[in-house]
Parts: sequence; C-alpha cells; structure tokens
Amino acid sequence: MYLGHVGLALAARRVPSGVPLAALCGAAVFLDVVDVLVDVAGLDNTHTAWSHTLLSASGWSVLVGLLGWRWRGVTAGLVLASLVLSHLLTDWLTSHLWLWPGGPRVGLRLYDDRVLDFTVEAAVILAGIWLYRGSLPDGARKGPYPWLIAGVLLVLQAVFDGLGIARTD
Repeated sequence: MYLGHVGLALAARRVPSGVPLAALCGAAVFLDVVDVLVDVAGLDNTHTAWSHTLLSASGWSVLVGLLGWRWRGVTAGLVLASLVLSHLLTDWLTSHLWLWPGGPRVGLRLYDDRVLDFTVEAAVILAGIWLYRGSLPDGARKGPYPWLIAGVLLVLQAVFDGLGIARTD
C-alpha cells in the first residue's frame, strides 16, 4: 500500500490524541522510511528484515509508541504505535511480505492487479478523508481543502499504479 497509509493517518486524526497530522502521517509511513534509509545506508536488507517483517514492525511500533507517549501522553503513544503496526497489516493486502527473514510469505498481492489495487487504496483514502473531516472545525469541514487533499492523494495513487511502481517480490 502506498497512499492508503496516509488515508489511515487521516482517519487517526479523529482520535483526540493531540498529535499533529504530519506526525500521524510520519508514523503511518514509518516502515517505508526505515526501508529506504536501510537501503541508502547499504545495510543488508534481505527479506526487508529491518522494516517489513512481523518482528521488525512490532519493534518499531513499540519504539514509536513509547516516543509518542513521552511526547504527548498515553493516547498519542497508542495511536502512533497503532499506525506503525497498521502499515504491515495494510501492506498484507497489497504486497507479498516475509513474516520473518527466510520464513513464509503472506499477502494478497493486489499490486499484481493495478486496477484492484487502486480501488482498494482509493477506498482507504476516501474513508480516511471522511473521518478526518470529522476532526475539523465546522468551517474547515465544509471547505474544499479535505477534498483537495483527497484529489491529490488519488491522483498520486493513480500515477503510482499506472507506472507500476509497486513491488511484490
């Protein structure tokens, strides 16, 4: 999943945690950031061991949750930890991930069907926007900005799916 992760972050804004939207988005895509940083650092990332296995995702989730707890309190920590761990769960829909290095691979591989992948990711994005709107004051809720955000996310997701950027191996 790509921009569907942002949809989950938008939905999480509905929980009164005091966490800024940027931090929620950061938590939702945290595992992908780790994946890129590990690759850039030249570390062995066989089986995406540093980011997208059950053990690594759980560990990062606990770490981010503890940091969130220290920063904004228990609710913030739980929301941020849940977003990090949700990344792995939502990637199960689109990818084919290792549970642990060398272990079994799981996932529905929606990336193999670009139209189906776009449909699922669009549904997550739109549901996230709908819930996010509920966290806004009346004036902002009725304004065009939430739908502008949705439009940008949907266009980017269409580009990602159209170019076949996703990987399932």
